[in-house]
Amino acid sequence: MGKSKAQFTIQHKKVNSEKIYAFKNQQNFIWEVVGDIPNYQQKGNDYQLLIYGDCINPEVFFDLKEDFDNCLQKAKGHFTLVVVYPHQLKIMGSYFSFLPVYYCTSKKAISNSWDLIEKYTNRGVSVQFMVESHLFNYPLGNTTLYKDILLLNSFEMLTVEEGFSFECLTQINSWFNVNVKDEIDLKMLAERFIENIKSYFTSDKELITFTSGFDGRIILANALANNKPVQTFSMGRLENDDVVNPKQNAQELKIEFDTLDLAGSAYLDKFFESAKKLSKISGGRNGFLYPHFLYCSEHYSIFETLQTGYCGSELFRALHVAGAVTSQEMVEIFFQEDDDKLFDKLFSSKRLRFFKPSVIDGVKSDVWRNVQDLRQKKDEFVSANHFFYSFIFKEVFRKVFGFWTNAQFDNLTVRTPFLDFNFIQMLLKSEFAGCNNDFFTHNPLKRYKGQLLYAQILKELNSPLLHMMTGKKYKPSQLITRSGQLSIVIPYVIKKIRKRKGQVNLDNLGLITGFRQSWDVIDQCLNVVSPYYSLEAVRESVQSMHPSMSEVERDMLFQIASLCITLQHD
Repeated sequence: MGKSKAQFTIQHKKVNSEKIYAFKNQQNFIWEVVGDIPNYQQKGNDYQLLIYGDCINPEVFFDLKEDFDNCLQKAKGHFTLVVVYPHQLKIMGSYFSFLPVYYCTSKKAISNSWDLIEKYTNRGVSVQFMVESHLFNYPLGNTTLYKDILLLNSFEMLTVEEGFSFECLTQINSWFNVNVKDEIDLKMLAERFIENIKSYFTSDKELITFTSGFDGRIILANALANNKPVQTFSMGRLENDDVVNPKQNAQELKIEFDTLDLAGSAYLDKFFESAKKLSKISGGRNGFLYPHFLYCSEHYSIFETLQTGYCGSELFRALHVAGAVTSQEMVEIFFQEDDDKLFDKLFSSKRLRFFKPSVIDGVKSDVWRNVQDLRQKKDEFVSANHFFYSFIFKEVFRKVFGFWTNAQFDNLTVRTPFLDFNFIQMLLKSEFAGCNNDFFTHNPLKRYKGQLLYAQILKELNSPLLHMMTGKKYKPSQLITRSGQLSIVIPYVIKKIRKRKGQVNLDNLGLITGFRQSWDVIDQCLNVVSPYYSLEAVRESVQSMHPSMSEVERDMLFQIASLCITLQHD
């Protein structure tokens, strides 16, 4: 299997085709799959199975008499599945849909690549996509930058016959249990995770992200326990705790550790190209906020796989702050009961400050309809937290972590062992899942439950990482002692006090520096978004940009830059 994601396009034509991946419908229209050779393929009696991406155990699809959802539950890795039958074709993503599938409604085309599907569009810009991207960090539903290109929903199958039809493969509200099962304890969960993760280690040498937190070190501990040679790394300024702490840990463990210095010239010289590429790969998402993810995958492209801790914290620890995963405006959708108050909060948000008022007025009803459609699903769940986590699983995982992963897949295979469904099934029935905690709790003693599982996994592995200091200023071993709760509270209080007294440095990842040095090039193509934004306000804000500016203002400037770079066709 190749280490990058193979790309495909599915299109129809009126003439006979010699393509092996093709079928003829009843009107004699030929639908064919073109592009790269799939990462995996198999021919059955009456079908051709094509897998694009990383399916670690493709044997689960050998017998397609079993329904697709059951097969996808057993499958590991991130991929897109295409099944070609004599008279129809089916397309679906692996669970959580980290790798996107786009379909063009006007030209009848499907692809797993924005660059390829973009060729079929009428280029009618979706202002709804732009406004929602500002408000929520990502669009709601299946909208994209162009009106006639849509995104296949999570847990959904697209069937191509005479036209397009869609089927929901699984209703994830059934995943959330009314009552947790007390018999599922930390030891059971730790043993399930340790057993399941073994199949993710297939490389001669595992590349692992290693930061000051818990997620990466849990992956690392399992790799070492399985006697895997490892190369670890972290990204940031050299003085950052996410660099200093794991570097010290790596020295104690006597393992290889690299630092990608995001204040150094090697990174900053590639900042604009990385941000531009990420913006275009994602179809106008905020590439200027996350260029380091693409940069690191290019830097380590000689490796076959990258093992990440993506989604671990979101599964274990109750979400409690707005940020990259959930904006404050997104949180209000779940918190605010009064429709009128929510409407006012959304459309008076500072996140919309750069838009021309007439643009917001023109799209309000469409955005509000999407918000209402989401809110109406609340009655399907027994708690606000279950409702919120269903949105996290269906939308946020793919639109945040999947956004990074899809871009990195151009250079190496990215794996997320925490999203193993066999493990998640057990976790969601326990009291240690974030979704089974209080809704958006800030109480560190309640959020402490999720961290217990990290410590238990390290304990079961007898890992030296159990006794090493983390960037949270306590050791995992302290979590499973009587003093564990105190170990959580004291650093939490100190962090709160420091946060009130100090100013956040938004240039920790080199974003402000990289953006400012890229500005002259961005400014040259800014006119492409002049129908939507006040360019005078944008330019004025950029001129006063500094490391302690409002995080929201910074991110909105980055989003505008990503849109104009994507819409600017060389």
